[in-house]
Amino acid sequence: MKKRIVFILGSLNIGGAEKVMINYLNGFKSLYEDIYHVEVFLIAKDGDLLNYLNPEIPINFLYRGNKFLPKNLILNSLYKLYRKLLSISFKKFPHLFNIFYPNFKSFDFGFIFVQDLIFLSNANFGLKKLIWIQNNLNKVENKNIYSKKSLENNFDFVIANSNGIYNDIRKRLNMSTKKLKLCYNPVDLEKVISLSKQKIIENKFSDRPYIVSVGRAVEQKRFDRLIDSFEMFCLDYNVDLVIVGDGELLSNLVSIVEKKSLSDRVFFTGNLSNPYPVISNALMFVCSSQYEGLPTAMIEAMALGIPIVSTPCEYGPLEILNYGEFGVLSDGMSPKALERAIRVLLESDSKLRTFKSKSKARSMNFSTSHAISNLIQIIEG
Repeated sequence: MKKRIVFILGSLNIGGAEKVMINYLNGFKSLYEDIYHVEVFLIAKDGDLLNYLNPEIPINFLYRGNKFLPKNLILNSLYKLYRKLLSISFKKFPHLFNIFYPNFKSFDFGFIFVQDLIFLSNANFGLKKLIWIQNNLNKVENKNIYSKKSLENNFDFVIANSNGIYNDIRKRLNMSTKKLKLCYNPVDLEKVISLSKQKIIENKFSDRPYIVSVGRAVEQKRFDRLIDSFEMFCLDYNVDLVIVGDGELLSNLVSIVEKKSLSDRVFFTGNLSNPYPVISNALMFVCSSQYEGLPTAMIEAMALGIPIVSTPCEYGPLEILNYGEFGVLSDGMSPKALERAIRVLLESDSKLRTFKSKSKARSMNFSTSHAISNLIQIIEG
């Protein structure tokens, strides 16, 4: 009999954690279908990444997202109210999960895929329960809820997605290595390369070469720092800046660009269901983040042979780039430091070529098959 696994996430809106879970689900389905049966549970059935999920994988959900709301205005309003009440109720009384979904007790393994869903820790969604820690817990909101007691008492395993986060949790919580495990995020390298070959339907950019950065427009990503850096060198080079992603700070970033009179040099694409053609045609990929777990977008760019420049933020970029071996790290977190790092590649075609090949080689360490093999060793060990 197949062992049953359920992955739990908020939605499948475009984001790093969401892409990682898709890669796990599709990877288990294609590589281990004879051994494991996988399902997904979403708080909201919503998001462009639903289209990337293998259609044979069952989807369970708490409520429907905006894409699936009734068109009738009255029914639409009523359903939104119902959705809000349901969300509040489940957060306050997580045991409702087992009343609404009693069959989830029978899963062999249940994975909470982002630490934000820790409110479900008391629910019974598997014989063995796991939680992924995707970011530095010192940087997240309500960090006090991630105590040693709450994690060790409610989960069989706590998965850190980078060595930096693993060591941070061990130091901060003094957690046992029997519970705390390291497992790098999987990246579907072949699919990224395949999707990158599709044509860009609408090119909103100039004919100039461009630098690309990808991520949610939130404080963590510090796109304002990248824009400040770009302003320092853009008059010296015939390059533009393209930022892919959406988020709460996007309008602020647009305002910054307008105030700097850079609207003809800095472009915002919003969310793209397929960002890979944009990434694959870039001169380089820049990560300007304040902190990271294991940035999927960076690894995807490396799979496409794009040179990387990054701030030395904790923790993922330092590991992925092996402290400067596989990409250029700035010597500080300031816009000026990031500018100097970007200039290293802009001023040397030979270094661009060198880091192109290094990116491609390094990305192989994050393949889906490698990550799933490691995860199976953890849960079955």
